[in-house]
Parts: sequence; structure tokens; C-alpha cells
Amino acid sequence: MGLLSKIKDAFNQNVADSAELAAYRQMHGVQTRLLRQWYRLLNEANNHVGFEYTCTHGTTYTLLSITDWMRVYKCPTCGDELDLLKFCNIPKDTPTADWPAYFAKLPAKPRITKRSPYVDTWGGDGGSDTVQWAGAPQTGIPAGMK
Repeated sequence: MGLLSKIKDAFNQNVADSAELAAYRQMHGVQTRLLRQWYRLLNEANNHVGFEYTCTHGTTYTLLSITDWMRVYKCPTCGDELDLLKFCNIPKDTPTADWPAYFAKLPAKPRITKRSPYVDTWGGDGGSDTVQWAGAPQTGIPAGMK
């Protein structure tokens, strides 16, 4: 393999890597945020978990609880009114069962949650809270010291 073919292979690999990075950034990374815009937040399983609002000066407000969605907030810096129901044009007499149709019109963003580095070892056998040692009995004396 000559020098030029190695350079060509390296260049092609860089192009493939940058295309993959661009796709990853589009899905999960830095996204262009529209100001004064509400977004639906979706978790890794594509379930709706909340809303996010980006105000005029670029600050984002995340509302995860349904009780937060029904309140009207005001940004202390720019004075934007954060009223989700008004933004989605949901009439006052609309039953809550019909709200998802209005919410579905909002653009979606992924909400990636940080996974815990710890492994849950409790209840791994179907719900029992009893923990038993499966190894050799512990005497405190190393095997070679007896």
C-alpha cells in the first residue's frame, strides 16, 4: 500500500466519521433552538416526559410535572410569559383527554437522562429482599495464613 492510498483511506474514514458525528449531533447534540418556542421532551424510549421553553434571551425552562404545565410563569430577565396551554391554543373548555392532540403539534427534543453508575442488586430474584452470600464463608483469616 502506497502513501497516497493510505492518505485516501484516512480521508474517507474522516468523511465517514464526520457524517456519523453530524447525524449524532442532529439527534442528541447541540440543536438549533428557536427563541420563544415550546418543545416536547421525549426520553430514550420515545415517551413524552415533559416540556421545555426557550425564552427570548435563550434561557431554557424545563417543566416535567403535569402540575407545572398548567401554571403560567414569567421569565425574570426578559419578561416572556410561559403559558403552555395558551401557546398550544387549547380552549378553556377542552377536556384533558384531548390535550395530547394539541401537544403533538410541538416539535420534539430528546431528553437524555444520566444513567446511574451503580448496579441495583436488591430484588434481583423476583422481589425478595433477602440477601445471601453465595461464596465461601468469611473467617477474616486469609487461606494461606491458617
